[in-house]
Formats: sequence, structure tokens, C-alpha cells
Amino acid sequence: RVAVKKMMMAARSVPFIYNLYRSKNRNFESVKPGIPPDTDLVLISTYFENYYTCKKLCAYLKTKNIPVIIGGPGFNNKRVTREWLNIEGVHAIVGSEIDGFMADLVKDFLNGQDIRKYPGVFTKEGKDADTSYIFKEMNELPVPDFTDFPWDKYPMRIIPYMTARGCGWGKCN
Repeated sequence: RVAVKKMMMAARSVPFIYNLYRSKNRNFESVKPGIPPDTDLVLISTYFENYYTCKKLCAYLKTKNIPVIIGGPGFNNKRVTREWLNIEGVHAIVGSEIDGFMADLVKDFLNGQDIRKYPGVFTKEGKDADTSYIFKEMNELPVPDFTDFPWDKYPMRIIPYMTARGCGWGKCN
């Protein structure tokens, strides 16, 4: 782990990598003003390459006493997930298709309930998450409602719609 961190720090001397690092820092700085002080919880969906941006954001949110739950497609790997759980300010990691139960998970979290009952949820408190839940059918997903979406803030109005999920061979977690 130390060797990887040293390599990443050395890579900052390469212009392309350094500029990529700087752009991620700009992303962090651009997000900060958009977080109202009365925020109860921040949910982050991410990929692994955003580790340092997430780390900075979570540290900032911790100073504001705002809890964070992180999720994304790779977080069913327990070793990786444990590393991300060590980020200061992270309360849980979700490594499953959360669409069908996200509202209930958030409600339970805000009400102090144990959210480890949901598939793929990892917390610092212990027991490994249930990773047996495998999403199979697209029609199980709720249809997104964009009626309250701030379209005026987006010059290119693109609605994200994922037509496939998970492992195409049905072998991965």
C-alpha cells in the first residue's frame, strides 16, 4: 500500500497525470459551495479513480458533521470496500444495486436504524455485508422521475439511462 502511494505521488510529476489530479481538485472545490449547511446526508456514487476526491470531500463533510454513504459498481469487493471504509467521514459503503431500496436505506440511516440489513451494505461496525443479492431484471428498477430536476442549470439536457447492469456473464458479484 505504501509503495502504491509513493508511485502515485511520483506520478504527479508527469504533466498529464498532474493535470488530471488538478482537475479532480477543481471538482472538489466546485462541489463544496453546493452543499447546504442543513444537509442531513450525502450519497456518493463513484468509481475507484475518484478515491482522493472522495477522501477530500468526506473530510470536509466530517467538519460539517454531515455523514456520507458511498456506493458504486466495484464495492462488492470486500478488500477494496474496507479500504474505502477507512476514509474519514464515511459511514457506510454500498456494493449492490440500490435502486429498489435506496429510499428505505436513507430513511433507516437517518432514523438511526441498522442499515446492514440491506444487501451489499458495509459499515465500520463489523459483520461482512450480504453480497448474495444479484440484480437480474431491468424491469425491477423504478422509473426515474425528473420533474423536479433543475434543467435550467444544464445547457445539454441529457437523461442518463443505463441499459445494462453488472457482469454480462452472470459470474461476478
